Amino acid sequence: MGAQGRLQLFAYLQPGRNHRTYLAIMRLFTSTLLADLSAGEVATALAADERAGRIDDGESQVDVVIPRLRQLVEWGNLVLGRRETVAASIAEFQQGSMRYQVSKLAVRVQRDEIGRASCRERV
Repeated sequence: MGAQGRLQLFAYLQPGRNHRTYLAIMRLFTSTLLADLSAGEVATALAADERAGRIDDGESQVDVVIPRLRQLVEWGNLVLGRRETVAASIAEFQQGSMRYQVSKLAVRVQRDEIGRASCRERV
């Protein structure tokens, strides 16, 4: 990954549309070791953030989460996982077949952001 690619890793930190959702997704992926999550699992986890008002209404819908995950893949924060999925229906397969994992560099970016955020809160 070149210098330009590394800069893309910081794109989700820029204030703007969906900023809080991207932060919540990255917190989810970096909060557990070797997270391998589907869009449905991410949506389920984001529902609590939505109920608490930490992300905008509707952001925990699977059809909203999928483009957010794809954008994070494009920026280099997430990579596609390789785990096989067992599904009872075509719809379940389509939602669960694509798995996502956090990239190594993105873990460092997120941990640095958490450190900076905690410093701001203490001031």
